[in-house]
Amino acid sequence: MNQIVEYVASVPKINNVIFVGGKECDKNIIKDLIKVANIDSISLYISNKKTEKEIKEQIEQLTDEELRYLPQTSFYEIDEIYSLSEISSDTVLWCDKLDNSNMIFKLKSLKPKYLCGYIEYGSVTTFEIWEEFRNCTEEIHLISYGVDRRDEVLHWKKNEKSNIELSVILPMYNIAKYLPKCIETVTAWKAEYIEFLFVDDGSPDNCAEIVEKATQKDSRIKLIRKENGGCASARQCGLDIAKGRYVGFIDPDDFIDESMYRKLLRRAFMGNYDISYSGYKELYEATGEVVDVMDIIGHPYSNGTCDRNLILSLVAHRRIAIWRGIYKKEMIDTNNIHFYTDLRRFDDLPFKVETLAVAKSVVTVPEYLYYYRMERPGQDVAANDERLYVHFQIFEYLDEFARRTGSKELIEMIQVIKLQTHIYAIEKLLPKYIPSYVKNAKKDLLKNIGYFNSSIIYKSNVSKTHKAYFNAIVLGGAPATKLLCSRLEKHKHKNVYITKSQLKTIDKLTKL
Repeated sequence: MNQIVEYVASVPKINNVIFVGGKECDKNIIKDLIKVANIDSISLYISNKKTEKEIKEQIEQLTDEELRYLPQTSFYEIDEIYSLSEISSDTVLWCDKLDNSNMIFKLKSLKPKYLCGYIEYGSVTTFEIWEEFRNCTEEIHLISYGVDRRDEVLHWKKNEKSNIELSVILPMYNIAKYLPKCIETVTAWKAEYIEFLFVDDGSPDNCAEIVEKATQKDSRIKLIRKENGGCASARQCGLDIAKGRYVGFIDPDDFIDESMYRKLLRRAFMGNYDISYSGYKELYEATGEVVDVMDIIGHPYSNGTCDRNLILSLVAHRRIAIWRGIYKKEMIDTNNIHFYTDLRRFDDLPFKVETLAVAKSVVTVPEYLYYYRMERPGQDVAANDERLYVHFQIFEYLDEFARRTGSKELIEMIQVIKLQTHIYAIEKLLPKYIPSYVKNAKKDLLKNIGYFNSSIIYKSNVSKTHKAYFNAIVLGGAPATKLLCSRLEKHKHKNVYITKSQLKTIDKLTKL
C-alpha cells in the first residue's frame, strides 16, 4: 500500500483531505485511502484531466465489501487551490508529485496542521519545505523520490515543549586562543532552532568571558559552568541539558565550514536518519596547510543506508570522530548511551562505537566541512606516555557494552579496533613505557577472543602489516618482530624509524 495512504490512515485526528496532484500523481491513491481510512471529505485539485477521470471511475467502481465509508469527494481545477483560506485543524494537505515542487510553498497560507506527500528529488528538498512550514504545521510526512534513488521519509512532529531541533555541545578548557574562530563559524547559520551549549569545564583561561560576551549578541548561545572534570564530563553535562532532536559535538579549538550543520541536519531530516556525517580537513598549525582527509563519505553512505553490515564497518574501518556528525537524541537516550565521565581522554571512542552499534540508519554529506587542528599543544593525540594506558579502561567499557548487546559482529569489530588502537599507542609511546603497555595489550587482545579466532577476524579486516603487529604483540620473539620490521620497510611505513627502536623492546618481551 502507498506509504502516504498508510500515514493518513494512521492519524485518527485527520477527518478531511485536500489532495493536490501533478500530472504524474498516483491514480490509485484515493481508492486505497477510501478503503482503509475513515475520512469525511476529499477535495481533489489535479492538473491531469485523464488522471482525474480515472480516479472518478475507480471511486464509482468500489464495491460494498471494499468500502468502510464513502466520503464526500469534490473535484476542482488545480489553480482553484490558491483561492482557499486557512484550512481546518482536522484537514491534511496532501501534495502528490506536483508538476513544479515550488508550488508547495505557495500553499503555506493554508496553514495546514498536517502536511504530507511525495516530493521529487531536485532543487527543492523536503527539508526546505519543512523549514517553510515548521511554524504553522504540527506534523509533516514527506517522501523524497527519484530515479535510481531510494525513497527517503521526512517524518516530523512539533515538540510543544521546545522548538530546538539541534543542540551543539562545545566543552571548553584552555582554548581561549581558538574560541573566537569557532564561535564565528558555528553560529554563522542563523537558524532559530539551534542552541549552542558551551560548557566551561573549570577552564583557567578566559573562555567563559568570551562566550558570555557572545551571548549578548546571539541568544542561541548558552554558557554552562562546572567544576573541572575532564572532557567527558563536560560533554555529558551538555548532553544532559540538550533540548535538540539531534545533538552535535565540536572541540572548540577547531572550527567548521559555516554550512556544515545545515547540511548535516538537512540530510538527517530528509531520511529520518539516526546519524549524519561529513568529511573533515586537517589543519596543521605550524604551516597552515589544510588537507582533505580521504574517507568513504560518498556512495553508498551518501544515499543513506540501513544496512547493518555497512554501518558496523564504520566502527573499525573509518575514523568516524564524533565531531564530524550529528546524532538523534532519542537514539542516545533510548539506548542509555553516555560519556564515561571517569575517562580523562579519548572519551569519544566509546561514544562512537556505541552509537554506531545501535544506529539503524546512517547518511553522509560528501563534503569536507570540519577543520581539525593538528599539532596543537595539549591535544590527546600528542600523548606519548602513560596517558595512553587509558585505552585499557576504554576497552573494559566497550567489552561490557558488547556483551550487553550480544552482537557477535560488534565483538569482532571491537577486536579490530583494539588492535588498531594498540598499534597506534605502541608507535607513539616512549620506549620506557612499551613493556608494560605491550603486556597489557596482549591480555586485552586475547581476553574475549583467542589467538586462533582473532587471526581469522584479522585475516579479512586488517592489513598484513597489522597482522604482523598482532603476532609481534601476542607471540613476541625475534621471528615475529623481524617479519614486522620487514613489512614496515617494504611499505615505507611513516613511523618505521620510531617503530624499529620500539620493536627491539618488544622483541625482548618473550615472556609477557
